[in-house]
Amino acid sequence: MVKKKRTVEDLETVEDLEKDQDLILVTNNQDIDAVFEATGIERPEYVGCLFVKIEEGEYTEVWYCETTTPWLNAYVWKLL
Repeated sequence: MVKKKRTVEDLETVEDLEKDQDLILVTNNQDIDAVFEATGIERPEYVGCLFVKIEEGEYTEVWYCETTTPWLNAYVWKLL
């Protein structure tokens, strides 16, 4: 498992991510688990939802939010 330390450079808000139309919202726990399994990233303790980008069948970006409802002002952290 790859564990990434969170830094300020990896911090955005949902509103910031809204500009990228290629990101997909993932809220189902089974789907969230599948993303972490496929990428080898260690799952943070609290994951409410993910935003992922898939290119050519591979995850190229993974952002996570601790809230289950991705309000525009909610913080998201980049994991991949």
